[in-house]
Amino acid sequence: MKARESALRLKRFEADEKARKVADLEKEMLHLVVTSGTGKAAQVGDEYIWGKTGTTENYGDAWFVGGNDDMTVAIWVGYADKVQPMETEHAGSPVAGGTFPAEIFHDFMTAWVEMRDARRAARHTDDKSTETTPVTPTQTVDPNAVPDAEQPTETAPRNQGDGGTQQDQPDAAPDTPDQTPAPEAPAPETPAPDPTQPPTGGGGTGGGATPNTSP
Repeated sequence: MKARESALRLKRFEADEKARKVADLEKEMLHLVVTSGTGKAAQVGDEYIWGKTGTTENYGDAWFVGGNDDMTVAIWVGYADKVQPMETEHAGSPVAGGTFPAEIFHDFMTAWVEMRDARRAARHTDDKSTETTPVTPTQTVDPNAVPDAEQPTETAPRNQGDGGTQQDQPDAAPDTPDQTPAPEAPAPETPAPDPTQPPTGGGGTGGGATPNTSP
């Protein structure tokens, strides 16, 4: 079953590839009609145009069928109610597929190409305008600054001489006036009593004791 499906796919692929090559060849041949054949009047600038002119007996009908990569257009010129030869309508000459039909095709396709290019240009401009544009801040911001809401609750340790680091201590309380009372004045010393004199007798050098004054 799988082998049969594979064979069918291969056959279909080969048929599509062959059809694509035939179409490309036909398009190239029809392009020559516009560049160097009877349909030169249908050429639009540098646009890749392909087409085919056609004329019936006695110039009763004339047409041009062509296109580009965007669309295919068919132009027919003739009398709608009857077949009437058009032998002198094109500036005194017969109306063939390369005359009015090709010229009408040229004008129509020229308008389309201009409209298409304008749409593409507008689309390209819109795409550029939708690109993100960097916004320049109007206020200068210090890149090293940290918002208040993100300030760290602890500060980094600081050096203390050669003894290493220590955590910052809480800030000291503000200086206040010294509340220590002034020292009291010393109390006056009590004077020592005067030395008492030994009692003396009523006269002479009687029996009183004389104090020893030797050291």
